[in-house]
Amino acid sequence: IPVDVIDGDINKWFELEKLGNDTIVTGSVEIVVRPVSQTGGNAGTDVELAPLEVDAGVKKKALQADQGVLVVNVVEACDLQAADVSGSSDPYVQVVSGKSVAKTRTIKKTLDPVFNQVFSIAVTNEQPCVRFNVFDWDMLGSHDFLGSCFLPMSEVMKAQSSASPNTVWLELEGRKPTDVISGKLRVSFFLDTAPTQVDVPSPPSDRPDDGQGNGSVFFWLKNAYNLLAADSGGTSDPYIQVDVAGNLFKSKTIKKTLDPTFVESGVLDAPIGSTVAELRVYDHDMVGSDDLLGRAVLRFDELGPSMRELTLPLDSPRPDEPSRGYITVVAALLSLPGKPVLSSPDIPKLKAGFGAMAINVVAGRHLHSADTNGYSDPYVEMSSGGDKAKTRVINKSLFPVWNQTVVVPVAPGSPAVDVVLRDHDALGGDDAMGRVLISLETLKVGEDKEQWFHLESRHGEEASGELWIQWRLVQEPSAEAAITFDDDPTERQAKTEQGYGCVKVAIMSGRDLVAMDSGGTSDPFANISIGAQQVKTKVRKKTLNPIWMQGFVVDIEPGAPVLEVAVFDYDRVGANDFMGRALFALSDFEVGKVKAGWFPLTARMDGETVSGAVQISITVTHMPAAPKIDFADKVPEELPESHGILKLAVISARELMAADSGGTSDPFIKLQIHDSTYRSKVIKKTLHPVFNQGFRIAIPPGTPAVTITVWDHDRLGSSDFLGLCCVPL
Repeated sequence: IPVDVIDGDINKWFELEKLGNDTIVTGSVEIVVRPVSQTGGNAGTDVELAPLEVDAGVKKKALQADQGVLVVNVVEACDLQAADVSGSSDPYVQVVSGKSVAKTRTIKKTLDPVFNQVFSIAVTNEQPCVRFNVFDWDMLGSHDFLGSCFLPMSEVMKAQSSASPNTVWLELEGRKPTDVISGKLRVSFFLDTAPTQVDVPSPPSDRPDDGQGNGSVFFWLKNAYNLLAADSGGTSDPYIQVDVAGNLFKSKTIKKTLDPTFVESGVLDAPIGSTVAELRVYDHDMVGSDDLLGRAVLRFDELGPSMRELTLPLDSPRPDEPSRGYITVVAALLSLPGKPVLSSPDIPKLKAGFGAMAINVVAGRHLHSADTNGYSDPYVEMSSGGDKAKTRVINKSLFPVWNQTVVVPVAPGSPAVDVVLRDHDALGGDDAMGRVLISLETLKVGEDKEQWFHLESRHGEEASGELWIQWRLVQEPSAEAAITFDDDPTERQAKTEQGYGCVKVAIMSGRDLVAMDSGGTSDPFANISIGAQQVKTKVRKKTLNPIWMQGFVVDIEPGAPVLEVAVFDYDRVGANDFMGRALFALSDFEVGKVKAGWFPLTARMDGETVSGAVQISITVTHMPAAPKIDFADKVPEELPESHGILKLAVISARELMAADSGGTSDPFIKLQIHDSTYRSKVIKKTLHPVFNQGFRIAIPPGTPAVTITVWDHDRLGSSDFLGLCCVPL
């Protein structure tokens, strides 16, 4: 947001822009900008400011120490928190600059005190800010903290004119997220004497190449400010840890401050695959583990060989906590890390028909912190319908670098490689932290690919960040080699002589099925049916992308209308849950012609939740014979000459309504002609019944049509109506 466009309040949407070429950026943010008022507040706006006169003694000492001098008038405060039972406070202000501390007088019984008190404060170039702490004075016990604010040194350095000093209102804030704070403080200031610039140490110019492709990054830790208070006294004992893919540098600890000055430098190797240096700020504790106060990230794509000074906001150590504080660092990327290379690993012995994919999990960034200490112990687990492959565990990192190549067996029919990021736990199960899918549909053998993948939640778990992955299909899977069909030639000949047809069904896999179980998964199996003929696949536990790889030879009963592939979730107790079906009209097939692909699952009735598809190959080896129908003789012996005789064969029905709780029906048919009713046999538990039943019916003169109604048979109560049709005569 260019400063020169700020003229009064701004409230608008700003489009987000890329920081680096490998960043995927979409969306915008709504930002409100309000210029800080010179005279805002509820009190003292007509205060005649005391003159900003420098203290000669302070200035002399400061110049001898190469320090600068800030002249500041603590003018007034307003809307302070009431700390006393009377509903007021006795406020005073503490001005802190490095180790120098000055204090205003106490103003009794007010929430809008006017101090109008001038101080000369020594400042240094490397210190981060000048802090103002507001307290309520108490005669007994410790004084109550009413809030704190600060002037960054970057703002102080701009105010070098005594003729036009800066006057600003500063919002008060707490030292901890739980502090209840209100009010603001008005100060007027100018920099009488600028401090001497501190020379940044030069990085080593003769750092040797390690021969392993590692780069190196130089950093000078200048300071941090406005940190969280982790200790009971309202301060912290901060230090900084720099982490580049597990290579660590630790600064000295600065005692009892929220605005530490470090002035320390170092150089760390940047291994192949590393893209950032993580800066973590801790509070040192003598007993127990150190508290993480926040973290910031130095992106290598924002650095070059020249020194660059950056002031970085600290991210919250945990997702449920507010962020607070800044860190100032001077950094340079002395040499770039080498590019990761996808190696050619040995392929292990594979199951029949399985392929193989080589995957190099290079690195991750901005991962979710799954542990209470603000970290995770991430590793990556990969599978594609076969054995799982894993990377090693990287302890305590949200920016891990693995650069590890593994071989993942790929089952025939598998649509993708499922890549799951997990947090390792010594006790209990490992937590999922997101997943990505690497599609196999357009992949060619020997083709190298790489990408930064955004992690997505699988079953509602917290997921954030990205994974950098390289992959290559080194051996293509083969369904033909993996699937066998058991068929007895003698039995097949006998079935053919009885008029049955035959179809070969290979069911390979499913994808993106609906989750039916409380854990966010399902235990799917497929049921293949043609008329009364049914076969089932094995149950695949806890997956929404099952790999079955099973072949079946199914008889086609004469008159059968459809082949149905229905997917169910297996339950030990109670009925199995319906997950969707795919229907194939047998009249659409040609003998010997293969119909194969991914077929979407559909519902049987309204209200069913269905998703995903199944991968199937279907081949009709020979068609069934025409149904042989025996016509029941129900025509009276003495039939009037005016009557005719109707021969009606009820062959089959398909896609009927499911009337029973199990998602099926027990259908039968009624034929109605005037007052005469004829009824078929009941076919149990199907929506695609095959009747193959004939009727000989006396037809009176003038009969326009035969009414055919379909019913679901119930043992108790009346039968359920499923529909009707009319056959015109």
